[in-house]
Amino acid sequence: MYGYALEIIPTNSDYIIVNSTGNILPAPQQITVGELALNGNNYQSELIRLNAVFNEGSGDPWPLVNSNAFIIITDNDIDNAVLYIDEDTGIDGSPEPPWPRDIIGVASVSVYNDSTINPRLISDFSSCTPTPFELLYPLNHYALKVHRLW
Repeated sequence: MYGYALEIIPTNSDYIIVNSTGNILPAPQQITVGELALNGNNYQSELIRLNAVFNEGSGDPWPLVNSNAFIIITDNDIDNAVLYIDEDTGIDGSPEPPWPRDIIGVASVSVYNDSTINPRLISDFSSCTPTPFELLYPLNHYALKVHRLW
């Protein structure tokens, strides 16, 4: 058992049978950080996409080579989830991408009940073009309230 998912590790490659190859994989489900945080178990082991997320700043720093990292991400400054970078992906040691980013990865829930996205490769991070601010209303004659959308 790994977290809440069954992990199968064959002891011999003779036990692995390939039924077919070259199949087209389905597109990842596009969800928000809030949906992942609230319903992480519903997406367990599924390929998901989070759009316009950024490093919230309170998690681990971007990982150096041969290191894992638990980076706290958000898409709205309210809801948070964990971006887990495993040292076996080759993402560690690469330069931290500029934020915000769209991220594709496998959803999981940790043993601490943290909802997590696990990218597979550095190419799972792509640029996005978010609308950065939305004017909500004037506060007074001198200031405006704005809401950060990414």
